[in-house]
Amino acid sequence: MHPLEEAAKSIVPEAEVFPVNPPSISGLGSTGGISMYLQDVTGHTDEELLSVVQKVTAAMEERKELADVESEFSISAPYVDFDVSEDKAKEMGVDLTDVYHAMQVNFGGEEINNFTRFDQVYKVVLQGDASYRSGADALGLIFLRNEAGTMVPLSTLVRAEESSGPTSITRYNGVRSIYFKAVPEDGYSVSEAMDAMEKAVAGSVTEGFQAAWAGESRQGKEAQKAVLFLLGLSLLCVFLCMVALYESVRLPFVVLLSVPVGIGGALLSEMAARQAGSIYMQIGILLVIALAAKNAILIVEFAKERMERGASPLHAVMTAAKLRLRPILMTSIAFVAGCLPLALASGVGAAARNNMGIAVTGGMTIATVLGIFIVPVLFVLMAKRS
Repeated sequence: MHPLEEAAKSIVPEAEVFPVNPPSISGLGSTGGISMYLQDVTGHTDEELLSVVQKVTAAMEERKELADVESEFSISAPYVDFDVSEDKAKEMGVDLTDVYHAMQVNFGGEEINNFTRFDQVYKVVLQGDASYRSGADALGLIFLRNEAGTMVPLSTLVRAEESSGPTSITRYNGVRSIYFKAVPEDGYSVSEAMDAMEKAVAGSVTEGFQAAWAGESRQGKEAQKAVLFLLGLSLLCVFLCMVALYESVRLPFVVLLSVPVGIGGALLSEMAARQAGSIYMQIGILLVIALAAKNAILIVEFAKERMERGASPLHAVMTAAKLRLRPILMTSIAFVAGCLPLALASGVGAAARNNMGIAVTGGMTIATVLGIFIVPVLFVLMAKRS
């Protein structure tokens, strides 16, 4: 148990304490974690919804990527339904407006005024005392005056029936929805936890339900979709720039085809270190892509100049690889050494630094070791076809 929970329990033993994380982006979500709505698009009864919620909650709790799964749906809240007899009210000379107003004031409360004190504005709310509104029998304690001036008990005009139902009815995007909240388990990213929630919903519900994200989770899902588009657009821009630089359509592929080596090295390093994929890992992969492309450009640029002087593709690229080996190794070793503190960090916030540092050091090491062999081979293949 968390120390704060123990302290709260020691002061108020009957209290239920739920520690929550604050949202990382202010204004998106009331608490930290993953926010999901299960939308009922076909209209089910409360009992059917409760059965679905129990199945989905059980499926989410079985997922190793999720922790602290919670749902706010319940149908055991006490309800009181009031049925006003309009015909009897007319017979006894009681205005229906007085009936509804008396119920509103005594049971619900009505704001009648404001007053200012100590530079603060306070509301004045008129409401029946707790002992006179705690049950359906309180109707017999409320009286209304009819047209003849006689006091009529409200219980003769209103019939109360006790029942139960949901604590609240939530709608999201105009559809009745059930709110679920969860946090990623240690060692798993938010993206992996969200995928686990989607799989739990897909394996537990029938037709007529769909999952919708809210708050930070919705923003993250939309950003995740945009990453691939932006990455592809950046590669296209780089390709067009190199086509203009080299005046060739094939030679830029030498640089682009060497990039997956660095990406694969970064992903393998993350898997070997059992790191969760996150935005920090994506930033590290972008750095690896830039440096791997830079190393390939050093070799391709020098080899192209040699070819223009009359050297064969093989001789040109071999000479370029030998002459550019030292600057490539110096740059790569300096970069990897500079990122080692991130990969080996400990303490507060170490998870984010480890995630980025491992991706950069592992990806750059593999891209450097394999790139000096792969780039010449790709250059010879592309140059011969050109």
